[in-house]
Amino acid sequence: MITQAVLQELIHYDAATGDFVWCERPRKYFKSSRDHKWWNGRFAGTIAGRVDSEGYRTIKVFDKCYKAHRLAWVYMNEVWPNIIDHINGVKDDNRAINLRSVDCSSNAKNRKIDSRNKSGVTGAHWNAKRNRWVAKIKVDGKYIFLGSHKTLCGAAEARAAAEIKHGFCAAHGRAA
Repeated sequence: MITQAVLQELIHYDAATGDFVWCERPRKYFKSSRDHKWWNGRFAGTIAGRVDSEGYRTIKVFDKCYKAHRLAWVYMNEVWPNIIDHINGVKDDNRAINLRSVDCSSNAKNRKIDSRNKSGVTGAHWNAKRNRWVAKIKVDGKYIFLGSHKTLCGAAEARAAAEIKHGFCAAHGRAA
């Protein structure tokens, strides 16, 4: 893994914008002066990395690809995180204010709405047998039944109250 010191020597990270820009790379990282001159002429001062097929910015450093949000965390905090959450759900928004180190449980509390959801409300579905809307929430791997409701609005209100009670992110259940 790349260290904070090496990372800061190779790339400049702007915490306010989330942008990574290649720094002029020292000669010690190249086999020849020609390679050194070519690399700096082509890349120094340009935005580092690309957005991958999943929507995350990735940056290749010394033949290893890193997710930019993880590099941002190392750049600022010197330690490698387990999981980094994009608070607003935008995968290539790597501003410092939008990143937080979390565990799996906390990360699950900031997901977008499931693509299979038909009601438009996370945690609410129609129960045809009971002819009512059912609300539920998953906390620490276990489902909690939040009641059956005459209206979707009632199920949504029960779900929203449970999200607040169990510390879900305000952006949880946002549109894809």
